[in-house]
Amino acid sequence: DILRAVALDGGIGLGDLNGTAFTASRASGYLSGWKHAFSVTEKINSKDLFEGIGKESKTFVFFRADSDLNCATIKDTYTSSNKSINFDDILNIRFSRTSLEQIKTKVIVHYKFDYGNGGYSLTTSAVQDTNAQTKYNLPAADSTLDINAKYIRDTTTAESYRDYLLKQWKQPHNLAEVKLPLSYFELELGDIVDFSDYPDKVFGETITANATRMSQTIYKYWMVVGAKRTVDSVVLSLFQLHDVS
Repeated sequence: DILRAVALDGGIGLGDLNGTAFTASRASGYLSGWKHAFSVTEKINSKDLFEGIGKESKTFVFFRADSDLNCATIKDTYTSSNKSINFDDILNIRFSRTSLEQIKTKVIVHYKFDYGNGGYSLTTSAVQDTNAQTKYNLPAADSTLDINAKYIRDTTTAESYRDYLLKQWKQPHNLAEVKLPLSYFELELGDIVDFSDYPDKVFGETITANATRMSQTIYKYWMVVGAKRTVDSVVLSLFQLHDVS
């Protein structure tokens, strides 16, 4: 609702919003109770504002290939995808994994920005996962995410944001770049895919069924975070989803 209001106030026409995506994000309930409040005290690029607000929730904000403003909210849990990728359709695929430096086993959020002195008035208590610190040999001092939330002034929201960040980043995520035929042309950023019959394991885990790592469900579902189209193929960048409930 905030993103929609800001977009309309900023001069983006109602017809240039992907209403289906905004409605789905609102109806999902995964941001229920989250509150954001802020002032825009100097000129800012609207794209930076949208991305900043989205970054401090569970929402990615982006412009689609048709130039419509779109959003996709990370769900706590997943049970289905928009489309399955068949092994025989894969023209090329490369898997990788987020680095150990991106793992965060302890999170602190600074919030309620003071527009007078340029600092933050409040700070959440820290949350950490000692099991992750042990598993990945990462002491808290080397894996702490100490983050500023300029668009959050509410304590409950700041704590929800903190808890989400820990669940999302306490373990590495698998990544994939896959080249597919034009039958996958309709896939957009934010869509969810799965691999229906991929025969091999990836970093020791199957990707055709949910896996469990350190008591956390590693879903067989992947979010499309990048899409490049040519006259004869589509190249998708994929981010494997974890349970963040």
